[in-house]
Amino acid sequence: MSLDGEQKSILEALVSERLDWHCQTQLPSYADWLRQVESDLRSQQVSVGWLTERAGEAEAFWAALMRELSIDASVILGDATDAQLQELFSNLDARTREQMDQLVNRPDGVLIQERAERMEQRLRRWFGRMNAEQQARIASWSEDLGLFANDWLENRGRWQARFRHALTEARVRPEVLQPALEALLVHPETAWSPEYVELLTRQSQAVWQLLADLYDLSTARQRARLVNRVGSLAHDFERMSCPGAEPA
Repeated sequence: MSLDGEQKSILEALVSERLDWHCQTQLPSYADWLRQVESDLRSQQVSVGWLTERAGEAEAFWAALMRELSIDASVILGDATDAQLQELFSNLDARTREQMDQLVNRPDGVLIQERAERMEQRLRRWFGRMNAEQQARIASWSEDLGLFANDWLENRGRWQARFRHALTEARVRPEVLQPALEALLVHPETAWSPEYVELLTRQSQAVWQLLADLYDLSTARQRARLVNRVGSLAHDFERMSCPGAEPA
């Protein structure tokens, strides 16, 4: 949504403070985590169980960040005018229509193929070019996953409904906004249907199995590239951490 001059100044101050917090307390933790991942990869300790554990740790980092950002968001959104909130809601509706055109109103085969292509493109950064066996495994993963854009859009709508309700209620009771935003950002699944939560759980496990299989199918050169990329990212976080910073 558009902001006026005073709101922009407040936002800039909030972002600056949050970046300092992130630099001092979070980046060192990211670096330590990546160094452990790097060590495990050098020992070739890759399995579905290992990936699931590492994903849980990464989700904890995300939750910590969202918890802090909910504080900042409540400041900006709590000061928004009715016109600004209406602009925000209109933009959310427009984005949903765009997603409908991109992810639903197209041939199934095209959507499945494009998902496989996106996954391969993301993984090239870490492994380099995929070999034929890896490409086939990615294609089968995308095919087996099926289509679920309608489920995603439906539960996106559920989340947005909670979000709108929180903003509307905060017009009368400002104190409810930050806790409501924290719940929506840290635990978005509370706004989803149980069926969708179960679906996402199955999809996550399918991704971890895919990654484990791709690692098993990888060449020595690909594994070396993976280790180097993780180590390079850890170095970036170490370099970006603020002086005197310590892991949270």
